[in-house]
Amino acid sequence: DNMRKYYLANLHCLDDNIGRFLEALEAQDIEKETLIIYISDNGGSPLTGANNAPLTGGKYSLWEGGIRVPMSISWPDKIVPNQVINEYVSAVDILPTIAAAVGIPLQDETIDGVDLMQSEVDRLLVWKWQKTWAVRKGNWKLTNANENHWKSEPSSQYIAPIKDDLLLKLFDVENDPGERVDMSSQNPDMVAELSQAYEEWCSNN
Repeated sequence: DNMRKYYLANLHCLDDNIGRFLEALEAQDIEKETLIIYISDNGGSPLTGANNAPLTGGKYSLWEGGIRVPMSISWPDKIVPNQVINEYVSAVDILPTIAAAVGIPLQDETIDGVDLMQSEVDRLLVWKWQKTWAVRKGNWKLTNANENHWKSEPSSQYIAPIKDDLLLKLFDVENDPGERVDMSSQNPDMVAELSQAYEEWCSNN
């Protein structure tokens, strides 16, 4: 409980200082010229008081609790405020988004990211960390993740991954963001499609 309070105090401090930053932009009358993108690098760690519920796992994992985080973008007069957009995106989209915003063409075809101002539905996203990987397309996420980094529950907020001996697990993360129901046996074609997509991604990167 004390760690959770300490964590929330840090978030409060972060809020305060983001507010100071926004006030400084307004004081210099450049807030309408400034594109602000805010994103976390990964889900919170249960060891430091984070609460990723209802998502499984947390930092250091490729479960949704480790890779699903919110992103906020503000650009007055360019982006309609107070929107909630549920399309999945990636931190690799930040570079091409900023480049497009300021009119700089990118020549490097190896850049995976896309301009977030241009919608791309059902795109393929891949995560890889050591021997663990995950791939998502549309509602479906396939992963070989089987890790649970803590032998005991690190906090009351932590949600442990489901336990099974299957090499690959398939989840409908739109309807099951907590990854509690493995759909791999019911959808072998999707497992094969996403496995192939992952192998092709690896061969090109």
